[in-house]
Amino acid sequence: DEGPELEVRGIEFVGNASMASADLAEVVSVRKFPFLGHLGLGSGGYVTGRQIEQDAERIVQHYRAHGFPEATAHGESATSPDALGALGAIAAGAEMDSRDARSIYVRFTIEEGPRVTLRSEAFRSADGGPLPYDQQFLQESVTLRPGDPFVPATVRDDGRRLERALG
Repeated sequence: DEGPELEVRGIEFVGNASMASADLAEVVSVRKFPFLGHLGLGSGGYVTGRQIEQDAERIVQHYRAHGFPEATAHGESATSPDALGALGAIAAGAEMDSRDARSIYVRFTIEEGPRVTLRSEAFRSADGGPLPYDQQFLQESVTLRPGDPFVPATVRDDGRRLERALG
């Protein structure tokens, strides 16, 4: 018995002080059931546990790409908005009601951690000798600037760019 197919009626983001819920809704793949979905208009509106796990990981990657290296996220679902994050009697009562449920609600809880930005940048040779190019050329060769969110992938890309420039 696979049980009923539950329509997503609500998606909520909690703990996202630095990013708007509307922006995070674009990051995740889960969507609310369309208003006219019963008429075959619109798409989406159903969710799986695996999809929620993958969406939580997408949220983490999104935060890390915006300078939050310690960000974590987890998702949960329940057949009642009151049962999200609930323990004990509320969850048990919601589970009893879930046998007749037709809707499901999804919540993503985020712990952002501190935002890390680049304070300054400097260039030096590994052996302490003179650089083959001046500081201005080297600064123009990288994309990460002081004040920008620290993103390890950008640092790696800038390092590769400098390796190509320096031969």
